[in-house]
Formats: sequence, C-alpha cells, structure tokens
Amino acid sequence: MLTVHELLGCMLATVFFAMLLGQPKETLVYSALIALAGYVTYALLGRGMLAFFLSGLVVGILCEIIARIKKKTTTLFLVSGIIPLVPGLGLYRAAILLAEKDYNGSLRTAIDAFGGIGAVALAITLSTALFSFVRVNRRSPNTPLKGDLHAPSDNQ
Repeated sequence: MLTVHELLGCMLATVFFAMLLGQPKETLVYSALIALAGYVTYALLGRGMLAFFLSGLVVGILCEIIARIKKKTTTLFLVSGIIPLVPGLGLYRAAILLAEKDYNGSLRTAIDAFGGIGAVALAITLSTALFSFVRVNRRSPNTPLKGDLHAPSDNQ
C-alpha cells in the first residue's frame, strides 16, 4: 500500500536530485510528476521485474511526451525522473550480505538488483526507439516532400 510519505519522498528526492544536477526550475514539477507516475506504477505492479520494466516504460514515454511539448531534451527529464526506480537498496543489501559472507544471498540479491537495472534500461531504450519513429510533420499539404520526383526542381 502506498503512503503519502512514500509519494512525497519520491517527489522530493526527484526534485532535489534535479536541482543538484542544475535542471531548470521550470522543469522540476514535470520531472517530479514523471517520477511519481513511474513509482506508482512500480508499486502497484508488485515491485518485481515486470514492475521495473513497465514503470521504466511509463517514465520513458512520459519523458518523451513532455520533452516534445516543452521543447526540451528528453534526457533532462529522464535523468531525474528515473531516480525512484533505481534499485539502490538491493545493491546495498547485496554488499552487506557479501560483507557478512552470505555469498548465496548476496548473489541472489545482486542478480535481482541488476535485473531491475536492466529492465529499466531496456524499457527506456524501447520508449526512445518508439518515439524516434514518431515525427511531427509541420509542412503545408501543398509542399512536396524532399526527393519527390514530381517536385519542381531548382534548375527550372
């Protein structure tokens, strides 16, 4: 069950990380909302590998949409928006288990954490690839396409 403290912590962590990176102030709210949507997706889907992937997809798609609306780079929103999905606690627990010489537990926890990192990275890659094919066409209907054989040439 999601609590207000979790959601507020998610948004504040995102905003503070974005400020640390020097993100423009007018984009902080968007980054926080993107991170919140990703974290809620992650929490509602059960915090497993599929949850990592689908929440990463949500964050990636929202970053692409907001970046196009605000005419900013996607990376601006993505770097701070993905922070709540980073499985840092899993990596920390793996290191603690390794220090306690519980090698099997450490390996299992590290594999889960790196699997989450890979799932989020794959989702972001897929969302970026999906939006690389989507172009906004702002030419007038009578303007011929580049390379059109029936377009008037410059030599006429």
